[in-house]
Amino acid sequence: YGVFFYVYGVYLHWGYELDYPDAHHPIINTAFQHYCHHAKAILNKPYHCGFFFKIWDQLSGGLYPNDKCFCVKCATKKGLRTPELYKKVKVPDYTCLLKLSFWTDRRTLTGATAKDTNLEVQT
Repeated sequence: YGVFFYVYGVYLHWGYELDYPDAHHPIINTAFQHYCHHAKAILNKPYHCGFFFKIWDQLSGGLYPNDKCFCVKCATKKGLRTPELYKKVKVPDYTCLLKLSFWTDRRTLTGATAKDTNLEVQT
């Protein structure tokens, strides 16, 4: 039981949509719904709050509207996900995370402001 919930929790957070169950599965919440829960839910309008089953969201009106769906399949049909667009995505360089100094230097992540550039660790 615990292993199922752990594995399902990993699936919800991994950010990859499977072909089955896809975002339009009528019963099961998927990784898309979990992403939508964090990306689109706002104060006084939570979306996709159920863990495994969509019934709780269906009963409470917490499903994100289908006509606004931005899952992989819908975005691909709309031409919003193409190999050409993917090539234009700018991927950050995360290699600084592999340096011990990133994790041990007190100045690395101050958390003081959103403008914190961490220039001292970009060498």
